Order: sequence, then structure tokens, then C-alpha cells
Amino acid sequence: QLTPAGAFQLLRTPPTGTLNSIIDAADSLATDAKFLAEACYTESSVAQRFELICNWITRQIAWSTPMHNAVSWAATEIGNSFGTSSIARLQDATALSKTRFVSLFGEQVGLAPKHYARILRFRRSRSLLRQGRRLSDAALAAGYYDQAHMHRDFAEFAHRTPLEFVTATRFPNSLSIPE
Repeated sequence: QLTPAGAFQLLRTPPTGTLNSIIDAADSLATDAKFLAEACYTESSVAQRFELICNWITRQIAWSTPMHNAVSWAATEIGNSFGTSSIARLQDATALSKTRFVSLFGEQVGLAPKHYARILRFRRSRSLLRQGRRLSDAALAAGYYDQAHMHRDFAEFAHRTPLEFVTATRFPNSLSIPE
């Protein structure tokens, strides 16, 4: 899993084109995929293959256009707070207009800042529920105003209620649940 800044720099493309999709490495890396496959084949050890790939990633990031400082900072703040940071406060702190902030964030992260924060809050609540926290405690600890807000995010992101999520049978040693 890549951070928004890492995805933007490594793939050298706005993430909006890859939103809600699985990315094939050969498609996203274009001609580099063939070169990397051939170079890995000629290496004699797994350690040398990993070193080759790590060096390639380092070069990709060094040659790429960095994420806008304001967007990088705001995405980090949202991530560090598990989505509970005030988007308006972050936008004010960047000194960008609301329109410019939302536009840049969307171009470089792939989501509007509020939607990104909602996803992180949902992930946090899901983790808390897996730890055995009560629904109301998980909702408050994840930064929701009440259980109803958490319920709406579960309906949108998990297509089930929080209670259905908690009681669903999970695959052993997996974060997934059966369809």
C-alpha cells in the first residue's frame, strides 16, 4: 500500500486515473517493467533482486515531480489524525483558497480531502471494532459525532452495518470477510 505522496511520485500520474482499480505493475511501469523483469532474472539472489528494485524505486522518486508541499502536509496531518483533522483548519493553514486546495489535493491524492478523511475515520473505526470495542466507543474514538455517522460510512464503504461487520465470519488470519 502506498501513501498518497508515494503513489503520486512513483507512478508519475495523478491517482484519479487509478481510483477504485487494481493496477497491474506492467501497465503502470510501462517499459520499465520489462527491463526490471529481465534485470531481476539475471541476478543470482533474492537480496540482489530486492536491491535492484529498491534502487529503481529510489530513482523513480528522485526524478519525479514532488507532491505540492501544502497537499503533502495536509495529507500527512489527515493521516496522523486518522481523519479527524479539521479540513477547513488545514486549508486555512496552507494559505490556499478553498477551491485551489481541494483541486490540488484531488489531483495529487485522488480524492477530495473530506472524502480521504472519511475513509481514514472508517478504517480506524473498523480497526477498533475488530479489537472488540463497543459500537458507541468505536464511533467516538474514531472521531465520529455519533454512531449514526459511523453507520453511514459503513453503509457506503463496507456495504453493511457496523453490527453486521462485527458479527461476520472472517477468514482465519485475514482481514477480509466473505462476500
